[in-house]
Amino acid sequence: YNHDYANVLGRVDAGTLKLSIDNVGLHFVLDMPDTTVGHDVYNNIKAGNLKGMSFGFVVADRGDSWQQGSSKPIRTINQLETLGEISVVSKPAYDDTSINVTRSIKQFEDERTRKYKEKVRAYLDGLSD
Repeated sequence: YNHDYANVLGRVDAGTLKLSIDNVGLHFVLDMPDTTVGHDVYNNIKAGNLKGMSFGFVVADRGDSWQQGSSKPIRTINQLETLGEISVVSKPAYDDTSINVTRSIKQFEDERTRKYKEKVRAYLDGLSD
């Protein structure tokens, strides 16, 4: 989070971060960690406080091109030498980036099971009164 290596949210080699590339750009799926930082980042994304990304990378030789846009230059990156890190950030370096929160089916099922157990517990507690 915010390019701070002390606030790691996921890693490809740990299986908690999945990266893919298509004709639009880089996409990622993150299994948000059950940590203070993970909860804070998750809730800030959900609330709309965090909306974009930044990246640490090295462009391959002749791996990019530039053209003048209507208000500012536009850089198109076609090939990276290395991608060192991706970061959810409070001030995105790239305006066209976006992030959103989705829940996995496991999270959904875990939440549904937890709520069901709470209802059963409350019902049973009511019987003992």
